[in-house]
Amino acid sequence: MGMNQDTPYFSILFPAYNAQDTVARALDSVLVQDFDDWELIAVDDGSTDGTLEILEKYALKDDRFRVVSQKNLGVGAARHRAQELSSGHFLMNFDADDVMDEHLLSVMKRCIINNPRYDFYSCNGFLTTYDSEGKIFSQRPYVSSPRFKGETSLDLSDIMEEPYILSCGSAVSRDLIKKTGGYREGFRAEDFDFWVRAFLAGARHFYTPQVLYLYTKGLKSQMNADQTLSYASFVESIDDALSSPHLLSEEQRRILVQGRCHYLERTKQAYFEMSSVNEELAFQSARFYARLHKYLPASLAKIVYGIAYWMKKPIDPLRIALARKKEERKSHE
Repeated sequence: MGMNQDTPYFSILFPAYNAQDTVARALDSVLVQDFDDWELIAVDDGSTDGTLEILEKYALKDDRFRVVSQKNLGVGAARHRAQELSSGHFLMNFDADDVMDEHLLSVMKRCIINNPRYDFYSCNGFLTTYDSEGKIFSQRPYVSSPRFKGETSLDLSDIMEEPYILSCGSAVSRDLIKKTGGYREGFRAEDFDFWVRAFLAGARHFYTPQVLYLYTKGLKSQMNADQTLSYASFVESIDDALSSPHLLSEEQRRILVQGRCHYLERTKQAYFEMSSVNEELAFQSARFYARLHKYLPASLAKIVYGIAYWMKKPIDPLRIALARKKEERKSHE
Protein backbone atom coordinates (compact mmCIF):
# COMPACT_ATOMS: atom_id res chain seq x y z
CA MET A 1 0.00 0.00 0.00
CA GLY A 2 1.44 3.39 -0.95
CA MET A 3 1.57 5.88 1.91
CA ASN A 4 0.57 9.51 1.33
CA GLN A 5 2.62 11.67 3.68
CA ASP A 6 -0.37 14.00 4.24
CA THR A 7 -2.59 11.13 5.32
CA PRO A 8 -2.45 9.99 8.96
CA TYR A 9 -1.25 6.47 9.55
CA PHE A 10 -4.13 5.69 11.97
CA SER A 11 -7.69 6.93 12.04
CA ILE A 12 -9.18 6.31 15.49
CA LEU A 13 -12.97 5.84 15.37
CA PHE A 14 -14.42 7.15 18.61
CA PRO A 15 -18.20 6.92 19.20
CA ALA A 16 -19.35 8.51 22.45
CA TYR A 17 -22.70 8.60 24.22
CA ASN A 18 -23.26 10.06 27.70
CA ALA A 19 -19.63 9.37 28.59
CA GLN A 20 -18.75 12.55 30.48
CA ASP A 21 -17.26 10.56 33.38
CA THR A 22 -14.79 8.61 31.24
CA VAL A 23 -14.22 10.45 27.96
CA ALA A 24 -11.38 12.67 29.22
CA ARG A 25 -9.51 9.65 30.59
CA ALA A 26 -9.88 7.95 27.20
CA LEU A 27 -8.68 10.95 25.17
CA ASP A 28 -5.77 11.60 27.52
CA SER A 29 -4.53 8.07 26.79
CA VAL A 30 -4.39 8.99 23.09
CA LEU A 31 -2.45 12.18 23.75
CA VAL A 32 0.34 10.29 25.55
CA GLN A 33 0.90 7.78 22.74
CA ASP A 34 4.54 7.43 21.71
CA PHE A 35 3.46 7.49 18.04
CA ASP A 36 1.82 10.72 16.91
CA ASP A 37 0.74 10.15 13.30
CA TRP A 38 -2.98 9.79 13.95
CA GLU A 39 -6.36 11.47 13.73
CA LEU A 40 -9.30 10.82 16.02
CA ILE A 41 -12.85 11.19 14.72
CA ALA A 42 -15.21 11.56 17.66
CA VAL A 43 -18.92 11.12 16.97
CA ASP A 44 -21.16 12.31 19.77
CA ASP A 45 -24.23 10.08 19.47
CA GLY A 46 -26.83 12.48 20.83
CA SER A 47 -25.44 12.70 24.36
CA THR A 48 -27.59 14.48 26.95
CA ASP A 49 -24.77 15.10 29.43
CA GLY A 50 -21.48 17.01 29.07
CA THR A 51 -19.81 14.61 26.63
CA LEU A 52 -19.96 16.87 23.57
CA GLU A 53 -18.59 19.86 25.49
CA ILE A 54 -15.59 17.81 26.65
CA LEU A 55 -14.94 16.53 23.13
CA GLU A 56 -15.00 20.07 21.72
CA LYS A 57 -12.50 21.26 24.34
CA TYR A 58 -10.04 18.58 23.25
CA ALA A 59 -10.58 19.51 19.59
CA LEU A 60 -9.66 23.12 20.39
CA LYS A 61 -6.42 21.98 22.04
CA ASP A 62 -5.28 19.57 19.29
CA ASP A 63 -6.38 19.67 15.65
CA ARG A 64 -5.89 15.90 15.32
CA PHE A 65 -9.22 15.59 17.16
CA ARG A 66 -12.26 16.01 14.94
CA VAL A 67 -15.74 16.16 16.47
CA VAL A 68 -19.16 15.73 14.91
CA SER A 69 -22.54 15.29 16.55
CA GLN A 70 -25.63 13.37 15.49
CA LYS A 71 -28.94 12.30 16.99
CA ASN A 72 -28.85 9.10 19.04
CA LEU A 73 -28.63 6.25 16.51
CA GLY A 74 -26.51 3.72 18.42
CA VAL A 75 -22.85 2.80 18.51
CA GLY A 76 -22.91 1.02 15.13
CA ALA A 77 -24.18 4.11 13.35
CA ALA A 78 -21.73 6.35 15.20
CA ARG A 79 -18.78 4.12 14.32
CA HIS A 80 -19.95 3.99 10.69
CA ARG A 81 -20.13 7.81 10.60
CA ALA A 82 -16.60 8.08 11.99
CA GLN A 83 -15.43 5.57 9.38
CA GLU A 84 -16.94 7.66 6.57
CA LEU A 85 -15.12 10.76 7.81
CA SER A 86 -11.76 9.03 8.32
CA SER A 87 -8.75 9.30 6.02
CA GLY A 88 -6.06 7.16 7.68
CA HIS A 89 -4.31 4.17 6.15
CA PHE A 90 -5.47 1.99 9.07
CA LEU A 91 -8.65 2.36 11.09
CA MET A 92 -8.80 1.63 14.80
CA ASN A 93 -11.83 1.28 17.08
CA PHE A 94 -11.72 3.03 20.44
CA ASP A 95 -14.57 3.34 22.95
CA ALA A 96 -15.18 6.33 25.20
CA ASP A 97 -14.97 4.33 28.45
CA ASP A 98 -11.70 2.54 27.62
CA VAL A 99 -7.99 3.38 27.82
CA MET A 100 -5.09 2.82 25.41
CA ASP A 101 -1.68 1.70 26.64
CA GLU A 102 0.80 4.43 25.70
CA HIS A 103 2.57 2.05 23.28
CA LEU A 104 -0.54 0.77 21.46
CA LEU A 105 -0.11 2.74 18.24
CA SER A 106 3.65 2.24 17.95
CA VAL A 107 3.40 -1.51 18.60
CA MET A 108 0.54 -1.94 16.13
CA LYS A 109 2.50 -0.05 13.47
CA ARG A 110 5.50 -2.30 14.11
CA CYS A 111 3.25 -5.38 13.73
CA ILE A 112 1.99 -4.01 10.42
CA ILE A 113 5.48 -3.23 9.10
CA ASN A 114 6.92 -6.58 10.19
CA ASN A 115 3.92 -8.63 8.99
CA PRO A 116 2.72 -6.94 5.79
CA ARG A 117 0.81 -9.92 4.38
CA TYR A 118 -2.15 -9.40 6.72
CA ASP A 119 -5.28 -7.24 6.45
CA PHE A 120 -6.13 -6.54 10.08
CA TYR A 121 -4.23 -6.73 13.32
CA SER A 122 -5.27 -7.11 16.96
CA CYS A 123 -3.68 -7.30 20.39
CA ASN A 124 -4.57 -8.61 23.82
CA GLY A 125 -6.00 -6.39 26.52
CA PHE A 126 -7.26 -6.29 30.06
CA LEU A 127 -10.94 -6.51 30.98
CA THR A 128 -10.91 -3.77 33.59
CA THR A 129 -13.28 -2.64 36.33
CA TYR A 130 -13.01 0.65 38.18
CA ASP A 131 -14.06 1.67 41.67
CA SER A 132 -16.28 4.64 42.52
CA GLU A 133 -13.25 6.97 42.44
CA GLY A 134 -12.30 5.93 38.91
CA LYS A 135 -9.30 3.88 40.00
CA ILE A 136 -8.60 0.42 38.58
CA PHE A 137 -10.27 -2.17 40.81
CA SER A 138 -9.57 -5.44 39.00
CA GLN A 139 -8.17 -6.70 35.69
CA ARG A 140 -8.01 -9.96 33.79
CA PRO A 141 -6.74 -10.74 30.27
CA TYR A 142 -9.23 -10.62 27.41
CA VAL A 143 -7.85 -13.93 26.10
CA SER A 144 -5.68 -16.17 28.26
CA SER A 145 -5.58 -19.68 26.76
CA PRO A 146 -2.16 -21.06 25.70
CA ARG A 147 -2.84 -20.30 22.05
CA PHE A 148 -2.81 -16.58 22.81
CA LYS A 149 0.53 -16.54 24.61
CA GLY A 150 2.28 -15.99 21.28
CA GLU A 151 1.60 -14.50 17.86
CA THR A 152 -1.16 -16.26 15.96
CA SER A 153 -3.76 -15.79 13.24
CA LEU A 154 -7.49 -16.42 13.53
CA ASP A 155 -10.00 -17.35 10.86
CA LEU A 156 -13.76 -17.71 10.38
CA SER A 157 -14.00 -21.01 12.27
CA ASP A 158 -12.32 -19.43 15.31
CA ILE A 159 -14.84 -16.63 15.73
CA MET A 160 -17.67 -19.14 15.28
CA GLU A 161 -16.43 -20.63 18.59
CA GLU A 162 -15.78 -17.43 20.55
CA PRO A 163 -15.39 -13.70 19.75
CA TYR A 164 -11.67 -14.02 20.41
CA ILE A 165 -10.68 -10.78 18.65
CA LEU A 166 -10.54 -7.65 20.79
CA SER A 167 -12.11 -5.22 18.35
CA CYS A 168 -11.04 -2.04 20.10
CA GLY A 169 -7.35 -1.40 19.62
CA SER A 170 -7.31 -3.47 16.43
CA ALA A 171 -6.00 -1.94 13.21
CA VAL A 172 -7.88 -2.53 9.94
CA SER A 173 -6.37 -1.65 6.57
CA ARG A 174 -8.13 0.89 4.39
CA ASP A 175 -8.05 -1.67 1.57
CA LEU A 176 -10.08 -4.13 3.67
CA ILE A 177 -12.56 -1.39 4.60
CA LYS A 178 -13.06 -0.63 0.90
CA LYS A 179 -13.37 -4.32 0.02
CA THR A 180 -15.98 -5.14 2.66
CA GLY A 181 -17.72 -1.84 3.35
CA GLY A 182 -16.26 -1.79 6.84
CA TYR A 183 -18.48 -1.27 9.87
CA ARG A 184 -22.15 -1.20 8.93
CA GLU A 185 -25.13 0.53 10.46
CA GLY A 186 -28.03 -1.53 11.72
CA PHE A 187 -26.06 -4.30 13.44
CA ARG A 188 -25.83 -4.40 17.23
CA ALA A 189 -22.48 -6.23 17.17
CA GLU A 190 -20.95 -4.23 14.34
CA ASP A 191 -17.46 -5.55 15.08
CA PHE A 192 -18.49 -9.24 14.89
CA ASP A 193 -20.49 -8.48 11.74
CA PHE A 194 -17.36 -6.95 10.20
CA TRP A 195 -15.15 -9.94 11.13
CA VAL A 196 -17.60 -12.35 9.48
CA ARG A 197 -17.67 -10.40 6.24
CA ALA A 198 -13.92 -9.82 6.33
CA PHE A 199 -13.08 -13.52 6.70
CA LEU A 200 -15.62 -14.46 4.03
CA ALA A 201 -13.84 -12.01 1.72
CA GLY A 202 -10.53 -13.76 2.38
CA ALA A 203 -9.07 -11.36 4.94
CA ARG A 204 -6.00 -12.44 6.90
CA HIS A 205 -5.74 -11.65 10.61
CA PHE A 206 -2.64 -11.18 12.78
CA TYR A 207 -2.60 -11.21 16.60
CA THR A 208 0.11 -10.02 18.96
CA PRO A 209 -0.03 -11.18 22.61
CA GLN A 210 1.05 -7.82 23.97
CA VAL A 211 -1.52 -6.35 26.37
CA LEU A 212 -2.13 -2.87 24.99
CA TYR A 213 -5.76 -2.00 25.69
CA LEU A 214 -7.86 -1.57 28.84
CA TYR A 215 -11.43 -2.58 28.04
CA THR A 216 -13.99 -1.49 30.61
CA LYS A 217 -16.29 -4.17 31.99
CA GLY A 218 -19.37 -3.91 34.12
CA LEU A 219 -21.22 -0.87 32.78
CA LYS A 220 -24.93 -1.57 32.50
CA SER A 221 -25.08 0.44 29.26
CA GLN A 222 -22.78 -2.03 27.50
CA MET A 223 -24.12 -4.82 25.34
CA ASN A 224 -21.82 -7.25 27.10
CA ALA A 225 -23.68 -6.57 30.35
CA ASP A 226 -26.17 -9.07 28.95
CA GLN A 227 -24.40 -11.91 27.12
CA THR A 228 -27.74 -13.18 25.81
CA LEU A 229 -28.07 -10.00 23.75
CA SER A 230 -24.48 -10.34 22.50
CA TYR A 231 -24.99 -13.92 21.30
CA ALA A 232 -28.32 -13.04 19.70
CA SER A 233 -26.57 -10.27 17.76
CA PHE A 234 -23.94 -12.77 16.56
CA VAL A 235 -26.73 -14.98 15.22
CA GLU A 236 -28.19 -11.92 13.49
CA SER A 237 -24.93 -11.27 11.65
CA ILE A 238 -24.48 -14.93 10.71
CA ASP A 239 -28.03 -15.02 9.32
CA ASP A 240 -27.22 -12.01 7.18
CA ALA A 241 -24.14 -13.78 5.78
CA LEU A 242 -26.16 -16.92 5.09
CA SER A 243 -28.79 -14.93 3.22
CA SER A 244 -26.54 -14.90 0.13
CA PRO A 245 -25.69 -18.61 -0.23
CA HIS A 246 -24.55 -18.24 -3.85
CA LEU A 247 -21.61 -16.15 -2.61
CA LEU A 248 -20.47 -18.80 -0.12
CA SER A 249 -18.39 -21.90 -0.63
CA GLU A 250 -19.71 -25.12 0.83
CA GLU A 251 -17.06 -24.98 3.56
CA GLN A 252 -17.92 -21.39 4.48
CA ARG A 253 -21.60 -22.25 4.67
CA ARG A 254 -20.86 -25.26 6.87
CA ILE A 255 -18.78 -23.15 9.26
CA LEU A 256 -21.46 -20.46 9.45
CA VAL A 257 -24.27 -22.94 10.09
CA GLN A 258 -22.22 -24.63 12.80
CA GLY A 259 -21.47 -21.24 14.39
CA ARG A 260 -25.12 -20.23 14.22
CA CYS A 261 -26.16 -23.38 16.11
CA HIS A 262 -23.42 -22.75 18.67
CA TYR A 263 -24.41 -19.15 19.42
CA LEU A 264 -28.13 -19.86 19.23
CA GLU A 265 -27.66 -22.48 21.94
CA ARG A 266 -25.81 -19.94 24.02
CA THR A 267 -28.69 -17.50 23.83
CA LYS A 268 -30.72 -20.10 25.70
CA GLN A 269 -28.10 -20.75 28.39
CA ALA A 270 -26.32 -17.42 28.59
CA TYR A 271 -28.59 -15.81 31.17
CA PHE A 272 -27.70 -18.60 33.60
CA GLU A 273 -24.08 -19.11 32.61
CA MET A 274 -22.60 -15.80 31.47
CA SER A 275 -25.09 -12.96 32.00
CA SER A 276 -24.74 -9.93 34.22
CA VAL A 277 -25.83 -12.14 37.14
CA ASN A 278 -22.66 -14.20 36.92
CA GLU A 279 -20.64 -11.07 36.15
CA GLU A 280 -21.88 -9.58 39.42
CA LEU A 281 -20.89 -12.76 41.26
CA ALA A 282 -17.44 -12.45 39.71
CA PHE A 283 -17.22 -8.84 40.92
CA GLN A 284 -18.20 -9.99 44.42
CA SER A 285 -15.33 -12.49 44.35
CA ALA A 286 -12.94 -9.79 43.14
CA ARG A 287 -14.03 -7.45 45.94
CA PHE A 288 -13.54 -10.24 48.48
CA TYR A 289 -10.01 -10.88 47.21
CA ALA A 290 -9.23 -7.15 47.29
CA ARG A 291 -10.24 -7.00 50.96
CA LEU A 292 -8.09 -10.02 51.78
CA HIS A 293 -5.15 -8.49 49.95
CA LYS A 294 -5.59 -5.26 51.90
CA TYR A 295 -5.28 -6.89 55.32
CA LEU A 296 -3.15 -9.99 54.64
CA PRO A 297 0.21 -10.66 52.98
CA ALA A 298 -0.22 -11.49 49.29
CA SER A 299 0.75 -15.15 49.66
CA LEU A 300 -1.66 -15.70 52.56
CA ALA A 301 -4.46 -13.80 50.79
CA LYS A 302 -4.17 -16.18 47.82
CA ILE A 303 -4.36 -19.23 50.11
CA VAL A 304 -7.40 -17.94 52.00
CA TYR A 305 -9.11 -16.93 48.77
CA GLY A 306 -8.41 -20.36 47.25
CA ILE A 307 -9.95 -22.12 50.26
CA ALA A 308 -13.00 -19.84 50.17
CA TYR A 309 -13.37 -20.42 46.41
CA TRP A 310 -13.60 -24.18 46.79
CA MET A 311 -15.86 -23.94 49.84
CA LYS A 312 -18.37 -21.80 47.97
CA LYS A 313 -18.61 -23.99 44.86
CA PRO A 314 -21.29 -26.33 46.30
CA ILE A 315 -23.55 -23.36 47.03
CA ASP A 316 -22.94 -21.50 43.74
CA PRO A 317 -26.15 -22.85 42.13
CA LEU A 318 -28.16 -21.43 45.04
CA ARG A 319 -26.33 -18.08 44.84
CA ILE A 320 -27.02 -17.89 41.11
CA ALA A 321 -30.68 -18.83 41.53
CA LEU A 322 -31.15 -16.13 44.18
CA ALA A 323 -29.37 -13.56 42.03
CA ARG A 324 -31.55 -14.47 39.04
CA LYS A 325 -34.70 -14.00 41.10
CA LYS A 326 -33.42 -10.61 42.21
CA GLU A 327 -32.78 -9.62 38.58
CA GLU A 328 -36.24 -10.82 37.56
CA ARG A 329 -37.86 -8.73 40.28
CA LYS A 330 -35.89 -5.68 39.16
CA SER A 331 -36.94 -6.21 35.54
CA HIS A 332 -40.61 -6.17 36.55
CA GLU A 333 -40.42 -3.04 38.69
